[in-house]
Amino acid sequence: MNMELIGHIRLRPGMYIGMIGDGAEPDHGIYTLLREIVNNSVDEFTDGYGTEIIIDIDYDGQVSIRDFGRGIPFDQMIRMVSSAVDLKCDHKGKSIGLTSVGLAVVASLSESNTIVSYREGECQVMCFSRGKIISSERMITTETDGLRVMFKPDSDVFANFAYRMDIVREIIKEYCYLRRGLRIILNGESFICENGLHDMISEYISSAPLYEPIHIYNDDFEIVFTHTDNQEEDIRSYVNGHYTPQGGTHLTAFRKAITKVMSDYFKTKLSVSETCKGIVCAFNVNLSNPYFTGACKFELYSKYMWEYDDGNTGPSIYNSIKDFLSSMLPELLAGNNSLTNIIKSRSENVWEQ
Repeated sequence: MNMELIGHIRLRPGMYIGMIGDGAEPDHGIYTLLREIVNNSVDEFTDGYGTEIIIDIDYDGQVSIRDFGRGIPFDQMIRMVSSAVDLKCDHKGKSIGLTSVGLAVVASLSESNTIVSYREGECQVMCFSRGKIISSERMITTETDGLRVMFKPDSDVFANFAYRMDIVREIIKEYCYLRRGLRIILNGESFICENGLHDMISEYISSAPLYEPIHIYNDDFEIVFTHTDNQEEDIRSYVNGHYTPQGGTHLTAFRKAITKVMSDYFKTKLSVSETCKGIVCAFNVNLSNPYFTGACKFELYSKYMWEYDDGNTGPSIYNSIKDFLSSMLPELLAGNNSLTNIIKSRSENVWEQ
């Protein structure tokens, strides 16, 4: 075990999970622990392995998460938990979990943590307490391939903590909005979404939309937006299905790109504030090897669709979003009189030919 890493996590947990808290708010650390494990299971679904995740949370804070993906190769499990190297099954690059780091954080900040990997009729069971390995055993099993992670947050770190199930439900619903067809069962309650982010906007929009939300997507992007009479913009940004509350380069790129596309379509020079005033939007960008500011991934700072240490980069996020919007929006704008009138009212030059 990498005791230096574990010691650092326990000494400065806020660097890895953000606010410690007691579970009263969605950004408190016990929900970060939950997300890090679920993220890895969602990555398996995204890669085409397993369509269901089962989550159980007991009254005392014991969490169990079971997916039906590929599991973890047995010879990599101890290295996976004790290092910062990505040793989980080969993802296609557009993942959201911290993988080994996330599992190391959960192991380090839990008073008890059990990881069970099921692969081809065998399972490897490893038990930890506050980052220290307690036992490891391999055995025969009839369980379906996949991974089960059980943990109880350390009360020495999270004083008087409790999972609020209303917060957990919102977290689970968000996963389902961002991964159409994924079923998550939380304490016996089933969540699944067939219409993606459109369902999110339809459920959570606080003011009456001025037109039916526009919903467009491909393999790299999913965007849904409408406008309301509110003065402020309300944009929720995601990277590979992970919420980025502080935005980042993708949010800046989206705001500029939609302004550029609408300016070109309406033959005017709109400002970002004119385009985004009153907008209600949710969008997800799928990136390979994204870079964030900090372990909690609150803000994206990647500039390209992919970027690797050897200098290999893809097109810029801005150009990619702009090209996507340019290919999809004009046809939708042509038949949307409500949106046309909104833009017309914001620029005296819109109708100059």
